[in-house]
Amino acid sequence: MTSIKGRSVFGSIARGKLTFYHRDEFIINKIKVSDPELEYKKYVKAKNAALVELGELYDRARLSVGEGDAQIFVIHQMLITDEQYDSSIRTKILDEHFNADYAVASTSRSFAEMLAQMDSEYMQSRAADVKDVSNRLLRHILNCADKLPILRENAIICTGDLMPSETLLMDKTKIKGFCTRSGSVNSHTAILAKNLGIPAIVNVGAELSDEYEGKEAVLDGYSGTLYIEPDEHTLRQLEYKEAVEGRKKELLTRLKGRKNITRDGHEIKIYANILNSEELESAVKNDAGGIGLFRTEFMCFDRPAFPDEDFQFYIYRKALEAMEGKEVIIGTYDIGADKIPDCADMSAERNPSMGCRGIRFCLERESIFKTQLRALYRASVYGQLSILLPMVIDVSEILRVKELIVQVKAELIKEGRKFADNVKLGAMIE
Repeated sequence: MTSIKGRSVFGSIARGKLTFYHRDEFIINKIKVSDPELEYKKYVKAKNAALVELGELYDRARLSVGEGDAQIFVIHQMLITDEQYDSSIRTKILDEHFNADYAVASTSRSFAEMLAQMDSEYMQSRAADVKDVSNRLLRHILNCADKLPILRENAIICTGDLMPSETLLMDKTKIKGFCTRSGSVNSHTAILAKNLGIPAIVNVGAELSDEYEGKEAVLDGYSGTLYIEPDEHTLRQLEYKEAVEGRKKELLTRLKGRKNITRDGHEIKIYANILNSEELESAVKNDAGGIGLFRTEFMCFDRPAFPDEDFQFYIYRKALEAMEGKEVIIGTYDIGADKIPDCADMSAERNPSMGCRGIRFCLERESIFKTQLRALYRASVYGQLSILLPMVIDVSEILRVKELIVQVKAELIKEGRKFADNVKLGAMIE
């Protein structure tokens, strides 16, 4: 028996045969071209085709994993159209006269290396998204077909790392688990695997060798361990662990509807974070004590314009009514950095994570912000609403928001519209 340790993504146990997946490696040559305009047209054609594909992937993901996780492919569309990314490729082709595939591959490598060196694990995991997007462009430039592995039944997929599109497109009816040599628990692939309910381990290292192809294995998603050809003793231990965990899940279902009280008599609230109506349904189903954060910026993606007041009012009202008096904390738009919908029309910044983002975006676009505040206060009569202001760095931002809230309330009173007087206002201090 061989055991390999990694990091757990989804707590469950999977049994199957190890199936190694190797994606085709592109052969990229660095060539000086005589007609850079023609080469640039080749790149633009590939970019447009990739954007269409990503739109189709978004639609497919929305049906299989829900709106929230489908946004991965909206982010990929944003990456392809990112000004800095696009500018780097354009410069290499039109100014330096390099071939389109080299320009894409070189830009991808630079961006991925930059992200991988950042302190934030979240930003490090975005390197996989850059590679995924770039490989999609390269496939179109080089006219290569999208190749996925031929899967046997009960397969545990083993690879260096999986890209989000690969995770989504593989035949999940044949997959029992994922195991990758690298990768992060914060990667989009890890999030997809978790929400698809597929046990997964990442970052197991070089010990995961091709020599184990076809071997029987058990993936322990609780401890993050892969057991190859486990002995009888290990199998019995894993079966016992599976039974215990199954019992825990069964017991948890019995807690629905009951208060969460510690042994020393203190009641605590367990809230759910959501992105959309599908996740709202899950929060209700699992008896969440409230909504800890409803991230509203995701409503703005895949839209030609920001959602109007009535649409937002309907969404917020639905959330408040569904929670039946439990607290619902709704965040105002946290737009900026890696969350920029097309309708935002934002220019590139040197430090986007701390630039025009969150509350600063809202205060720069007061008409958009007031529309959201109006919808929120109109919906406030249908439940217990709290409003969270994201990415606040200065007290002046809070004071300006309070001035706008006074204006919004005055407008609603003048129009004869009701709103609650007990709406709490909070801030995420960055």
